Amino acid sequence: MIDVIQRINSVRRGVGTRVLESGTAHTVTTGHVEDAHWAEFGPGAVGVGWDLGLLGLAKHLDAPDAAVIPADVMAWLTSDEGKELVRLSSEGCCAANIAAGAAEADAQGARDRTTAAYTAAAPEAAPA
Repeated sequence: MIDVIQRINSVRRGVGTRVLESGTAHTVTTGHVEDAHWAEFGPGAVGVGWDLGLLGLAKHLDAPDAAVIPADVMAWLTSDEGKELVRLSSEGCCAANIAAGAAEADAQGARDRTTAAYTAAAPEAAPA
């Protein structure tokens, strides 16, 4: 079983993963996200990539002998379904950022920039 926990705190920002195997827990934590990168993307700086990585792991565990064709992966990521997953993941990162005390406008801007970075879409302009 894999249990993923997203954590936000003032010291380290990242995603921790606990792999539960025969009652033993192992923890892997990403390194510190640089402040400028965090300011631009918030928890989406690592969270969306982790979500996509876990999707890839699930697909591998479902079909371990299947070939991974990069062009097919990119085609899926830019499909409506792929864009929706990125949008939902970015939304989750935004909600976590707000819950951790970020200003709503800052968190929403980070959400929009993260979604745009993964979907190659220009972020919508914030209302004046």
